[in-house]
Amino acid sequence: MPTTSIRIDLELEKRLRTICKLTGRPKAWYVRQALEAYLAQEEWLTEAIREGIKAAEEGRFASEEDVRAAFAGWGVNIED
Repeated sequence: MPTTSIRIDLELEKRLRTICKLTGRPKAWYVRQALEAYLAQEEWLTEAIREGIKAAEEGRFASEEDVRAAFAGWGVNIED
């Protein structure tokens, strides 16, 4: 398995050491978990943006009615 080094600030290192002591898990486990979660979110976001740009380039936009309905679903009333 490849290795990667990172630099983190002292407070983050302290938090990491503390949780490792409490759980008995190694630092590498927590770093892998955090990186997996972060990359999954970034991959999802990047793909959603890419799809949105493609839709816009193809002229596919939400109608005014769709936008109003979405905002209303969040309890927001859009005034003209």
